[in-house]
Amino acid sequence: MKLKEYNKSTALTRAVDNEPFITVNQKNGLINFNKGAINLLKLKGTETITFYQDEDNPLRWYFNQHPNGFKLREASSGSYVFGCKSLAKDIIDSLEVKGNSIRIPISKTAPTIDDNDYYLLDTFKVNQKFKSENVKPKRF
Repeated sequence: MKLKEYNKSTALTRAVDNEPFITVNQKNGLINFNKGAINLLKLKGTETITFYQDEDNPLRWYFNQHPNGFKLREASSGSYVFGCKSLAKDIIDSLEVKGNSIRIPISKTAPTIDDNDYYLLDTFKVNQKFKSENVKPKRF
């Protein structure tokens, strides 16, 4: 037998905290960068972020630091957040998922497009996970 130990020192840090992702909430319009994203992007909380949707492939969303972007602010949890209801709604609608909030992983590689570095949201995983034809019924 091999036992996995859970106690105060091992259970407080979850693996997902280290993985970079954003949380998009269309109800309140907040887009939240977790601590993993902060580390990957080397954010300091003074940056401005701009999002881009590929019009040829609407599932593809990119973002980068841009002077005309949304100003980040620090949340009480230590994450960085900004609000834009229309952007949050457009992201969730493009993924064809139900619900008000969703976590989207951030790709660890930054593609360069037109001499600018962008980060890619890994929306394919989210879109495929929540498509009804890909969800297997639970067996009782």
